[in-house]
Amino acid sequence: MRVRRLGWAGLEIEAGGERLVIDHVRDLSPLFTGWKPAKGSWRRAGGPAAALVTHLHRDHTDASALADALTPGAPVLRPAPGHGDDVDNVTTLPAERELVRHRLAAEVVDVWSTCEVGRSASPRSPPSTASATRR
Repeated sequence: MRVRRLGWAGLEIEAGGERLVIDHVRDLSPLFTGWKPAKGSWRRAGGPAAALVTHLHRDHTDASALADALTPGAPVLRPAPGHGDDVDNVTTLPAERELVRHRLAAEVVDVWSTCEVGRSASPRSPPSTASATRR
């Protein structure tokens, strides 16, 4: 297994020839004055098979970056919509809207649940299709 830090809170994990990105964020400038994204691109041929966002604050959920990086149709595993106070909702609703606007295959994942992602996750999926199977 190979683990690579992508900046801020982001990680890329590779195992068995497939990759997963966690909290991949390209641009934090809306949140932090003076933020400079990494120079160059970390993306390689054949995008990640899936993404995981740990929570829907903008510094952990960047739908534009995910849409550019992921294999088309790859699942974006995400927590359930928040039911926080007004302050929390103000910070999570933009991420909710971005996931929909970028037409990402967002799937709510419950706490402590297990998902298999990638080409081998579902026997019904063709080998080039990323998918998620829950257990």
